[in-house]
Amino acid sequence: MVQAPEGGCHVPNRLLRIVLGAAMAVAPGAALRAGETTIQNDAVIDFSTATIVTGFVASEKAASWLTSPCAGNIRAAQVLWRSASGSAPPEFGRSIEILRAGTFPNPGAMAETILGPVLSDGVINEYRYLDENMAVPLVVPVMQDETVVVALTFDVAPPAPVGPSVVRDNNGCQAGRNAILAELGGGNFTWFSSCALGLAGDFVIRAVVDCGSGGTPMANLSATKSAAAPTVAPGGTVDYTLTIANAGPDAVVGATVTDAFPAAFASVLWACAATAGSSCAPATGSGNINKLVTLAPMGSIVFTAQAVTRGDASGTITNNVAVVPPAGTTDPALGNNIGTAAVTVLVDPIYANGFEGPG
Repeated sequence: MVQAPEGGCHVPNRLLRIVLGAAMAVAPGAALRAGETTIQNDAVIDFSTATIVTGFVASEKAASWLTSPCAGNIRAAQVLWRSASGSAPPEFGRSIEILRAGTFPNPGAMAETILGPVLSDGVINEYRYLDENMAVPLVVPVMQDETVVVALTFDVAPPAPVGPSVVRDNNGCQAGRNAILAELGGGNFTWFSSCALGLAGDFVIRAVVDCGSGGTPMANLSATKSAAAPTVAPGGTVDYTLTIANAGPDAVVGATVTDAFPAAFASVLWACAATAGSSCAPATGSGNINKLVTLAPMGSIVFTAQAVTRGDASGTITNNVAVVPPAGTTDPALGNNIGTAAVTVLVDPIYANGFEGPG
């Protein structure tokens, strides 16, 4: 049923009460991992009642102030997005921001921003990555009892009174826990306590924190390899580039990088360079590569190798580089841990390329 208006000035002021059933499902593909805890202010559960909050305009924000029960990392943000029907098409938000606490109702420094989050109706949407390609994980370090702010920025005004829009519970508004960035006119925006403006519940905007207790470190490692040219003459040199990367979310210490160069090569010299926070010392070597490396989240190590072919080499030389996570670290995508490059040995590359034909 449509409730009496809440709030004043230019803030959400049309509300529709709904009964939650299947709407409480978390978006497909999202699941808590070992050691993770959801932190929330709201009391919304399956089959409870909640209220759609509309009346926002573009660039306004709804925010929850959340306190971590542990020292760890925020791994995900969650937003319950709901219309009266529960079946509206997905739409984009402007952003979801993770900020330090500041002084209520004004958030502090920005920690991370998820741009263009897709908001699906009827579920708790969960966001674990900063980009749509799911390559950059959300990782925000927090201390025990630290309060952070999770804020959804609206890209367009949600239709009143049926939504879809953010949702609040019906259990009363906790002081110092819910805030709204409202436009007062002329492009001027000000933070308000939503309780002071009359909203009678807590936003269903949450975070997932990895408390580390019983949790297994996780790192998505990958290996790629390429050759500067597809062909080489016997006795010639193949220039290889090997890239080892860590898409996170955790750092790894002691990942193993291996490359056993084929017998078609007479000698190999290699060097490596690491991004900040990663390491591959010693940075030079010869022969096969068998190294323990450190990789920061979103860090990488690039090996360059010059491999000289034997004078009697022939055919196609296929060479692999592999990275293996250290014991105790889980790699969620082992399929990208091997990189392959192939070069063809040509006795006479000019003739083979068709510049000349048989006489």
